[in-house]
Amino acid sequence: MKTNMKKIPLAKLFKTNPNIDYLNSIYKKGFPIKPQSLKTFYSNKLIRKRVSYSFWKDIVDEAKWMSFTPRVEMVSKVFEVLDRSNKFGSHKQASFELESMSFCLLESEDLIK
Repeated sequence: MKTNMKKIPLAKLFKTNPNIDYLNSIYKKGFPIKPQSLKTFYSNKLIRKRVSYSFWKDIVDEAKWMSFTPRVEMVSKVFEVLDRSNKFGSHKQASFELESMSFCLLESEDLIK
């Protein structure tokens, strides 16, 4: 019996989210995150709509008295504690949280408008 279904390459079916690859690379490098490791993948407008953006924005704003490198290290340690205790619920959500955190940190230094 023949079907009219196209063969889809497995790589296309299981394409990973760039955020997840980023999260995995951060875990390989270890915490705290270095300022040069901060990255974002989605549009600024989309990131600003996330609930995680407002969560990290409040934390980063409270730490604005610190210089940039210690601020990145402190906030990334908060992320690590939350992620290691599974507070984000899934690996994918943790990757979005990491991107929102990175965005807020870059935004705090006016590196993102």
